[in-house]
Amino acid sequence: MMEFYIPKLILQPILENSVIHGTSSLLGKGMIALLGKEEPDALIFTVSDNGVGFPEAILQLFRESPENHLDDTQTQSRLGLLNIQKRIHLMYGTEYGLTLQNLPAGGSRVTIRLPKITTP
Repeated sequence: MMEFYIPKLILQPILENSVIHGTSSLLGKGMIALLGKEEPDALIFTVSDNGVGFPEAILQLFRESPENHLDDTQTQSRLGLLNIQKRIHLMYGTEYGLTLQNLPAGGSRVTIRLPKITTP
């Protein structure tokens, strides 16, 4: 996967969110995992943690059209994720971007879908 172009400031803020919003309030050990895989038409990255998960309002926002809510004061705590989604959509189209989910055993997962390109 090293031969493919990944835009700057895509993975780092998502990992940072897992630390700050996900695992920092845990009493036990926090876990954050970054996995990547290559599919025939895309690069897929997942960032998972065992933290508190996403509030339902944020999950609903991403199921709708998050770009329409960038000025909404209720979404300011997740502005980084919204900005990443908007940048990916502007660069590559809406078939690429972020998917957010809470995991059944607790924690959350952000899946990032990017095109397989070798130059910016």
